[in-house]
Amino acid sequence: MNDPSTRQLAWALGLGGLIPFVGLAGLVWWAPAAQAELAQRAQILYAASILSFLGGLHWGFALSERLPPPALKRALVWSVLPSLWAWGSALAAPRVALGSLALGLLLAWAFDRQAWRSYGVDEAFLRMRLALTAIAVLTLLASAMAPAPALELLRGS
Repeated sequence: MNDPSTRQLAWALGLGGLIPFVGLAGLVWWAPAAQAELAQRAQILYAASILSFLGGLHWGFALSERLPPPALKRALVWSVLPSLWAWGSALAAPRVALGSLALGLLLAWAFDRQAWRSYGVDEAFLRMRLALTAIAVLTLLASAMAPAPALELLRGS
């Protein structure tokens, strides 16, 4: 991401990708109960797809065959783990799923932080990933902590 226009586009797309995280967390807290439950389910599915996407990045790097053999093997093995984590998380009860997906996103960032340097990816990518991950994780945790009885009181029901 050395080219400023590429960096700008990556940030714009990354920030756009946060819209469902933030919007759905807002709905979990402020929408009527039935819509809040649907928003929570949608947030779980969206987070699972994003976590799977993050694993796919490593698959692409591995298939580029630009990595030395140990890094290539590590990238291939890791690339499938986020999808499995996301799938297992999505099957859990909503609060557990949201917490598990938040943890999965943090683990994906930790792996990226370690792996991307060996991939030769610019430091700006890691800074972007940290910012996007932090916001996504906070919204998932906010949705997981939304207390159903308190929600009804806040909504005036």
